[in-house]
This record gives sequence, structure tokens and C-alpha cells, in this order.
Amino acid sequence: IYVNTAFEKMTGYSKDEVIGSNCRFLQCDDTDPEAIQMLRTAIKNKSSCVVELLNQRKSGEKFWNFLSITPVWDPVSGKLVRYIGVQSDITELTRRKETEKELKEAKEAAENAMEAKSMFLANMSHEIRTPLNGMIAVAQLLMSSHLTSEQKELCELILGSGNSLLRILGDILDFSKIDHGNADLESRCLNLRDAVEACIEMVAINAVDKNIDLAYSFPESCPLVLGDTIRVRQV
Repeated sequence: IYVNTAFEKMTGYSKDEVIGSNCRFLQCDDTDPEAIQMLRTAIKNKSSCVVELLNQRKSGEKFWNFLSITPVWDPVSGKLVRYIGVQSDITELTRRKETEKELKEAKEAAENAMEAKSMFLANMSHEIRTPLNGMIAVAQLLMSSHLTSEQKELCELILGSGNSLLRILGDILDFSKIDHGNADLESRCLNLRDAVEACIEMVAINAVDKNIDLAYSFPESCPLVLGDTIRVRQV
């Protein structure tokens, strides 16, 4: 074979070391046998061929080699005279492709996991809402019946807890929407005093059980603002 300066720089071999030798000395244990067979078949059939080979430099360092071989024919006799082989070091390009592939696979895995989580949250919400709505409906029916003051207070507690659970389920689904970038904010008239009072009522029972005093203070004149009541309660 004949080589130029670029080949010497790419492989680490000098011209004197390789001229007259078969280029298979560049192959290593990890060189793809199928790619080698493609080359052999092309040479046997006296045809062109393009392959990517994992070769080895003189230093032992492995590199990806893009090899193109083309037969050269004698214009007079029509006989095959030689092959011209053009080699390019595509190691960095191959590494970049592998990195891009890994990033794509990681992205798809993350998206699949997020989708699975969203489906789980939606199914969980549905399974919990069904019996919870039934409990709330029964509590509402009880409220419309003749109850003592103590029974009415307990029934109100059931309704309050049930509605709190419904809001929590809504919050969970909202987090799922945020993951998908589908969260919508409402812009409606918002009474901050009412919003804060609702939040206090949601945790008041737990606070009493833990001997925690909850209090809030608002000025006498509290103007209405535009906002999302549910999001404010979440905060």
C-alpha cells in the first residue's frame, strides 16, 4: 500500500513501516467482523465499498475509521490495477452521535416515567374521589335532617374534611400538570381574607390536636384583587 502524511498522523505509523503491507494491521479485537467481510466481498467482486471500522493506532489507542475504497481500472486493458482507499478519523463524530443517542434515550425514559406518574395520579384521584364523593353526599343529606347541635358540628367536620381531601386531590393533579407545562392560572376577583380563612379552617383541627394556636390579621379594609384562589391556598 501507499500512504500519505495524513495517514501517518492519523495512525502513528510511518511510511516505511506500512508501505507494502496489508492494511489489516490497523484492525483490533473489537473491529466488527461484518465490516471486514464487506470489504473482502467488495474486493472479491472488484467493486466499491464504504465502511466504518474500529481500528487501532500504533500507540494502541482505538479510533473510528471511515473507509472508502474504489477500484481503479486500466483504460486500455480494462483490468483492475489497484484500489484507492480514503480514510477519515471520525472518532469525535461517533462519540457525539453516541452521546446524542444516550441523551435521547434518557429524555424518552424521563418522559415515559413522567407519563406513567401522571396516569397513576389520575387513576388514584379517580379511585379516591368516587368513595369520597359518596361520603360527602351522605354528610350533606345528614345536614338536611334533624340533628342535635353536637351532631351537626360533627357532620360539618365530615364535610370540611371531605372537601379538604378533594382540594388535596386537585393539588396533586395540578402538580402533574406543572410537570407537563399545562398548568393554567385563573384571573378572578379574589378575597384574600376568605382565602386565608379557608386555609386556616383546613388545618385548624390538626392545630388544636397539637396545641398550636393559629391566628391571622387583616386590615379592616381589604380590597379585592385579581388572582387564582386555588393557587393562593396551595401556597
